[in-house]
Amino acid sequence: MQPDTAGQARADPDPPDGSDAEFLAILPATGAEAALVLAERMRGAIEGGALAEQAELAAAVSLGVAGRAPAGAWDELVKAADDALYRAKAQGRNGVVVATTGTEPEAAPA
Repeated sequence: MQPDTAGQARADPDPPDGSDAEFLAILPATGAEAALVLAERMRGAIEGGALAEQAELAAAVSLGVAGRAPAGAWDELVKAADDALYRAKAQGRNGVVVATTGTEPEAAPA
């Protein structure tokens, strides 16, 4: 999905087959642990959703979760989440990885 000029999301009119789409969710009143729970719920809903009921269609999602950034450090927060996302993809997709400050991102329990 791409934002339109009115600030509402609209479907991409021509998404390439098999491509990866990325989006960012900012959860200002949510700690890292609650964000992990939400990410796992999203992953499970996509994995077990309507597409999963159709044998020829399957959907999977990889998610990267990052905690709070110091004031004004949005670039660092987005980079941490993006790095965690690509680590989740590298681990076989359809998973969640949490970026932790000062350490390597850790895979969430499946």
